[in-house]
Amino acid sequence: MEERGAEGPARPRLDRMNETQTPDDLPVVRTAADLERLWRRLMEPLGFAAPQVWLLVLERGQCRHATKLEDLPADPTPADLAIMADVLADLADLGDGRDVAFLYARPGGGRRDGDLAWARTLARASAWPVHLAHDTALWVAAPDDLGAIA
Repeated sequence: MEERGAEGPARPRLDRMNETQTPDDLPVVRTAADLERLWRRLMEPLGFAAPQVWLLVLERGQCRHATKLEDLPADPTPADLAIMADVLADLADLGDGRDVAFLYARPGGGRRDGDLAWARTLARASAWPVHLAHDTALWVAAPDDLGAIA
């Protein structure tokens, strides 16, 4: 989505709920704790209409782009996960100080097997911890929950 102003060219913006901001307005991500704070800033107040994956492109820690993938199943099949893995394969090594971070979110509450299935798939394409969210909580997918993601 772009924002157009009389003062100049369009600037990219991130929209989440009632919040609108440009990537330059967001804090630099240097640590896992910084990333969690960024996800909270972007996602809160929590509440999701459908399962979705958020992808952030970080360049030397600065968020340069955000994309939301929608229409995902809450309980993915192996075929769903394989398709996502293929889509993400090219993102695993962006090089030149760039990386990606992911958050899987869905409506409802509680933790489901589908949450971890998505997290395992997303973790293969990022050096950053994968985050999960539903209507009442946002959390980091623990390494023990992810298991071996070779």
